[in-house]
This record gives sequence, C-alpha cells and structure tokens, in this order.
Amino acid sequence: MGSTLVETININAKDFTEHFLTCSTCINQFSSDSYDHQPKLLPCSHTVCRQCLERIVDSQPRSDAIKCPICREHILLPRGGVTSFPPSFIVNQLLDLMLRLRRDVIPKCNLHTNEELLFCETCDKIFCQLCDQHQISAEHTIVPFSLAIKRMNEILFFKATKN
Repeated sequence: MGSTLVETININAKDFTEHFLTCSTCINQFSSDSYDHQPKLLPCSHTVCRQCLERIVDSQPRSDAIKCPICREHILLPRGGVTSFPPSFIVNQLLDLMLRLRRDVIPKCNLHTNEELLFCETCDKIFCQLCDQHQISAEHTIVPFSLAIKRMNEILFFKATKN
C-alpha cells in the first residue's frame, strides 16, 4: 500500500483574492452575485468581468470582435454579445470556496448558531453570551474566540520556529 504526501500551504486571503479573484482590467473583485462583475471566460482562457468586456466592445470600431485586454488576442464576439461568453467556472468555484471559508472562520455556539463564541483571557474560558452566565466585568478581558485562536496560532508558530 502506497502512501500519499499531502503538502499544505498557507496563502494570504488578500493576496489570493488580488491574484485570482480580481479582474485585471478594472481591479474590481469578481462576483457571482453582481451582474456587472461576473467573471467571463474568453476563448484565450483569460477571465474578465462582464462590465469591462462591455466597455471594450463600446470602444471598438468593429462591433463583431474585440482584443483580449490581457494578451491582445483577436476574439470574435458571440452572437448574443458579451453576455454569451461563458462564465469562468473555476473563478466562480473559487469565489464560492472563499465565501464558505470566510463563513467558517467565525466560531459559533452549537446551541445558538447565530451567536459568536467569545473568549475570556482572564478566566481562560470559551462562552456564548446566551448559554453561559460568565461574569463579564471591567477586570476581565473578553475577545472574539476567532481572535484568540489567531493569537494562539501565532504563539505556537513562533515557538515552533524559535527552536
């Protein structure tokens, strides 16, 4: 039986979004919800938002073709115009993934699913305001649990790289 080596890499979400989920023409983030910033896949395999493609078509002397704003390849417009270019499946999948990951970042209470978990740094206790009678006072330092996790990860990383 063979073994599989899985390598995990950490990518900064802002850098990832900037490089893979942003229209390189207008620098706006693609959106599967917004009509204007829908990612459209061109025949040259580049992805450009619908709004930029409309702008390019409007500025071209010929209405049946455009040049890709990234590689300058000559591209014939489909019969239905810009909206007939297919959506960029991979960009839409990445947008959905990032949305799910952002939702999962904020830990929620199991009983009260809309309540964010909190962490008392003084008592070293995790709680939700609705299901715990934690004594919140001026002497206690309360932070979102997601922030406490981030701080703990940074401490562990520092200790691991120090040796």
